[in-house]
Amino acid sequence: VDAGGNVVTSDGSTVVTCAASGAGVLSGTTQRTVVSGVATFTNVAVLLAQTMSLTFSASGIVGVQQTLVIGVGGAVALSVVTEASGATGGSVFATQPQVQVQDAGGNRVVADSTTAVTVSAAGGSGTLSGVTVATATSGLAVFAALAYDKAETITLTFA
Repeated sequence: VDAGGNVVTSDGSTVVTCAASGAGVLSGTTQRTVVSGVATFTNVAVLLAQTMSLTFSASGIVGVQQTLVIGVGGAVALSVVTEASGATGGSVFATQPQVQVQDAGGNRVVADSTTAVTVSAAGGSGTLSGVTVATATSGLAVFAALAYDKAETITLTFA
């Protein structure tokens, strides 16, 4: 824009760079050439939910900054945040597993209190018992009283 705030439509050579402050890393095309006085950024993204500032700058031109609040997306993945441990054949695990419901950026979906997470055991011949289905509360599914009846190596799978 010129000193009067008007878009300079004849400018087609300036390269504008988009940079961010905050914990997230920008992905996508962060440099664009001005077309008819406008630099359009169509695929810039950040995966971490946060408040961040975007700065748009070009050589010889006063830059501009915009603050954005980037929210958490919808649930698309599960992540184990506390692993089961202290297992002895036939006894309840000393530490029960906890599984987080996450968005595409790995952010906990705290608005999710409906996702039912099921745990199963693979790789052994015994039986997994206890509460094998836990419903997320604020994006966290906490299992209780899980036990495995044999002393052998197994893999717990959450779905």
